[in-house]
Amino acid sequence: MTRFALAPASLGRRLPRLAGGAALMVASTLVAPQAQALGTSALLDVVIQAIEPQLQPAKPFVLCLIDGGSAQGCLDKEIAKQTAALGQQATDQAKAALPFDPNDSRIAQIIAVVKAASQGKWLEVLSKGGTTVGKIVVCAALPPGVKSVGCPVTDYVIDNNKQLLDDAWDAVSGPDWWKLATLLGPQTACQFIPIAEIKATLCGPLGEAIGAAVALAEGGAKALADALGDASELLVDFTEDVSGQDPPMAPEKYYQTFWGPQNHWYVLMALRGGSTTVPDMGLEYSPCVGYFDSHKASKATAQKWCGKLRQQAQAQFKTSLAAAKAAPATYMKSTLEPQLPRLVLEHFHATTSPMAGDLYTDCVYTVRDRVPIYGVLPQQNPMKSKLGSPPFTAWEWACKEVRTLFDPAFAAYKAQGVPALSAKLINAGCKVWTPTSKGDEKLRYFCDSWQGYAACKAEVAALGASETHCGLDGTQAGAKLAAQIAAELGAKRCTVPATSLRTVQCTRPWKVTKCQARVDQVQGGSVDWATAVSCVAREDPAFVAGKAQVQSLLFKLNGGVGSKSSGGTTAGEAGAWKPATGTDCKSTWDPLAIVCNSLQVLATHGVNLPECPADPNQDGADVPCLAPMLFDAVQEGAMKVGPAFDGPLTGVAGSTPAAPGPAVRAPMNAPLKPVPGAFSAPPAARGTGMPGIAAPEAAPVERGRLAPLTGTRGVAIQGCEPVSGRIGELACTTPEAHARCERARLAGTAGIRVCQNTAARPGPPAPAGTVHRAPMPGPTVVAPPPAADTATMRGPMTPATVPGGRLAPSVAIPGCEPLAGQPGAFQCVTRDALTACERQRIANPAAVSHCQAMPGRTRP
Repeated sequence: MTRFALAPASLGRRLPRLAGGAALMVASTLVAPQAQALGTSALLDVVIQAIEPQLQPAKPFVLCLIDGGSAQGCLDKEIAKQTAALGQQATDQAKAALPFDPNDSRIAQIIAVVKAASQGKWLEVLSKGGTTVGKIVVCAALPPGVKSVGCPVTDYVIDNNKQLLDDAWDAVSGPDWWKLATLLGPQTACQFIPIAEIKATLCGPLGEAIGAAVALAEGGAKALADALGDASELLVDFTEDVSGQDPPMAPEKYYQTFWGPQNHWYVLMALRGGSTTVPDMGLEYSPCVGYFDSHKASKATAQKWCGKLRQQAQAQFKTSLAAAKAAPATYMKSTLEPQLPRLVLEHFHATTSPMAGDLYTDCVYTVRDRVPIYGVLPQQNPMKSKLGSPPFTAWEWACKEVRTLFDPAFAAYKAQGVPALSAKLINAGCKVWTPTSKGDEKLRYFCDSWQGYAACKAEVAALGASETHCGLDGTQAGAKLAAQIAAELGAKRCTVPATSLRTVQCTRPWKVTKCQARVDQVQGGSVDWATAVSCVAREDPAFVAGKAQVQSLLFKLNGGVGSKSSGGTTAGEAGAWKPATGTDCKSTWDPLAIVCNSLQVLATHGVNLPECPADPNQDGADVPCLAPMLFDAVQEGAMKVGPAFDGPLTGVAGSTPAAPGPAVRAPMNAPLKPVPGAFSAPPAARGTGMPGIAAPEAAPVERGRLAPLTGTRGVAIQGCEPVSGRIGELACTTPEAHARCERARLAGTAGIRVCQNTAARPGPPAPAGTVHRAPMPGPTVVAPPPAADTATMRGPMTPATVPGGRLAPSVAIPGCEPLAGQPGAFQCVTRDALTACERQRIANPAAVSHCQAMPGRTRP
C-alpha cells in the first residue's frame, strides 16, 4: 500500500461560533495524516464497483496500467491469457473473446480515481468520479475502525463544503476529533462524534474556554468585551473631552503596545506557580497613568482610562489562563486517546516516553495553533525577566501536563491491548519480530503465509496503524501458497516441482489461467519477484496428440475430405481434397471433448467415441471423447454406428488423421436423433464474450470480512428494497441510493451483503465487426454484486432457499439464474447452460430440481 502525507497548512477559515459568541480557529497540525486503508488491488475493486461493475474482468488489465505498463503491453498480456485459454494461437479470436472492451472510456476514469485516492487527493477523486462515486470511495478508504463515524462526516462535508474534504478525511482517519472541531465547528462536529467524554470536552466548558481565547485572538479587545457582555465598561470612551498637553495615542493603541504584549508572561507565571490570582499589573498601570497625564488628559482621566485598560488586560489574562488549563485534557481526550492503539504500535520498543520526543513537539505546535495565547513570548519579552528553565511558553506547559495523562494510558494499553493482538496474529501463523536495528521502535509481526500476512494487515488497519507493522517471509509464504493452489486445482493436472517450490506447473491451459487468477487474488497483483508464485504450462504429449486427433475428426465431421498425405489442409497427390465447410461439430471448453448440433453426422461418418467422464474439477479428458449429454442421447437412440474414432493418440496438430481403431462400445441399432442443446461453447455472459466463471464470492464489506447474513428485514436504505429470495441483497433505483447502500455495507451494517444498482448503465456496444467467440473457462474470480438485468449481462446468482429459510446446497451454474420463489429451479440463457444445468440436476438433485430455458432468449 502506498503511504502518503500531506504537508501541514494553515487553513485560516472562519467557522460557526460557540454558544457565547466564541469560535474555534481552524489550525494546522504537524501530525502526519493516516494513509488510506486499502491497498491498490482492494481500492481498485471498490472503484470498479462504484463506476461500472461490469468492468470487473478488466481488473488485471487496469492493474497493469496503474503499475506503469504500456497500453499495448498490458493488452498483449490479456490477449495471451485468452489465447492460452482457447488452447490455440488465434490472436484475433482471443482478442474478440476478451471479457471487456480495452477502449472503454470508463477504464481511464477508473485509473484516474484510483491514482487520486491512493495519494489521498480526495477533492480530485470527486472531480474525476463525481459525487456518488466520490462518497463511496472516500468512505471505503477510511480505516475500518472509524468508518461508522467517518463516512457520515465525509458525506456531510461533500454535501456542504467539499473544499474541507481532504482535511476532514485526515481528521476522522486519525481520528483527531479536536481537529475535526476546528474544521466544522464544535457544535457541528459533536453531532457526529459518538464518544460522550469527547463531546463533553469539545462542546462543554473546556471547549468554550478555548473558544473564548480564539475569539479574543481574532477580534481583539472588542471581541473580548462582546464575549464577556460588558462592552460599555471595558472599552475606553473615545468621545470624552481631553485637555492638557500634546494629544496622546489612542487608548486602544496604547493597550496593544504596552498592556497586551505582557499577557503571555502573566499566564505562564500563573501556570508555573500554580496560581489562580489575577495579577495587579502595577508595572503597566503606573507608566500608563504617567503617560496620559503628561499629554492632553488630566490625572483623573488618565487613571480612569488606565483603570479600564487594566480591567481589559486582567479579563484577557483570565480568558487565556482558562484556555491554557483546558488544553491538556482536550488534547489528550480528543486527539491522543483515540490514536492510542496506533501510537503504542509505533513506539512499542521506545526506551523513553514517546511524549519526550516527537509526540511532545507535535503537541506543542498543535496546541500553539489551536489555543492562541496573546502576547510576546516570555523568553523574548524585554520588559520581563528571562526564564531560566522550561517550560518557556504556555503551550510547553500544556504539553508537559499532557505527558502526565498520556504515560499511564500508554503503559496500560501496552500491557493489556498488545498481548491480545499478538495472540490473534500468532494463531494466524505470525510471530513477534525482534528489532534488528537500534532506534526501531515499532512493534512488528513476521508472517510465514499470505493468509497470516492478510490477517496482520487487517488487524493493524483496524487499530488505525499502517501495514508496515506486518512482514512476510516470502520464501515460506510462496511455497505454502503454491502448494495450496496446486491442491485446489487438482493433482491430476497441476503439481509443484521439488526444485521450485513457488512454481505451479499445469498441463492444461485453463488450469494455468485459474492458477494465475488465484495468485493475483491472494497476492494483490504485482509483487516482488522473490515473493511471487509463478503459474507455468507443462507440456503433455498425450494432450497435444489428442488435440490433433480431435481437429482431424472435426475436419471430417464438418465435411472436410483430405488426402492421404496432407491431412486435408492442402491438395495432395494421392487423393481428393475438400475443405471443411460445416460447423455442426465443435470441441467444448475442453479441446478433447466433442459436441455436435446434430447426432446424425456421427452416424453418417461412422464415428463412435467414449463418453467423457464426470469432471467436477474441470480437469479435462485424457483422450478424445463425446460430451456426456450428447453421449446419453446416442445411448437412448441405440443406433448402430460404424467403427469408433478411438485409435491410438498419435501425431501432432496438422498431421494426417490417425486411422480408426476398434470400437470401444457395443454397436447401437436405432437411428440417431438431433439433440436440442448439443453445442460446443461454454456458457458466457451475453454480448460480452466473457468466459464462464466459478461461483462468485460475496462482495467484501471490509478487508477480509463479510457482513453477517441476517437477512434484510429491518434494514432501511432510502431508495433501496430487499431482493426477493436473495438474503442480504438490496436493489437500489438511483445512483444516490446505491451509494448510500454501499456506504452502509462498507461500514459493516448487519444484513447488507450486496447492493445492486438497478440504474446502472449497460456496457458500451462492441465495436462494429467484432465477433465474440466463446472462450475457455476463465479463472475463478470474485464477481461483482448482481446488477440489474440488462441486454448486456445478468448478475451472478445466489443460493436458492428452501422452506424454513434454510439455504439449499450452494450451486452456481454459469449462464443460469435461480427462479425467484422456486428453490432449486433455474432459468438458462444459452443451450450450453441448459445442458450444464441438467447435468447438475442429475448429479445433485438436492441443489438443482428443475432446469428450463429462458423464454425467447435461450440461444446457442
